[in-house]
Amino acid sequence: ALLIWCRQTGKWKLFRKALKTGGITTIGAFVFFGILAAIDFNWLFTEFHHIFFESETWLFKTSDTLIRLFPFAFWLNAMILILALILIFSALLIWQGNRVKKKKS
Repeated sequence: ALLIWCRQTGKWKLFRKALKTGGITTIGAFVFFGILAAIDFNWLFTEFHHIFFESETWLFKTSDTLIRLFPFAFWLNAMILILALILIFSALLIWQGNRVKKKKS
C-alpha cells in the first residue's frame, strides 16, 4: 500500500531514499553486532536472553528435551542463515534505492 501511495503521489524518490537508508542502517547494525559477537559471543548471547526472557527461564539442563532437539549447533546455523538472508535483502534494498528510473526520449 505504501509503495502504491508513494508512486501515485510522486514521492517515489523519497521512497527509494528510505529503502536505501533502511538497507544501510540494517547492515550497519549487523556489522556492529557482528563485532560484538566476534569479541565475546557468550556475553552477547547471555545479554540477548536477559533482555527477552525473565530471570533465568532461558537456561536448560543438557538433558532437557528442548536442548536435545535443538542443540547449540542448530541455533548457530539458524543465526547464520538468518543473518545471511537479512544482509542479502538489505543489499537489495540499497540497490533498489540507488536505481534511477530512466526517462524515455
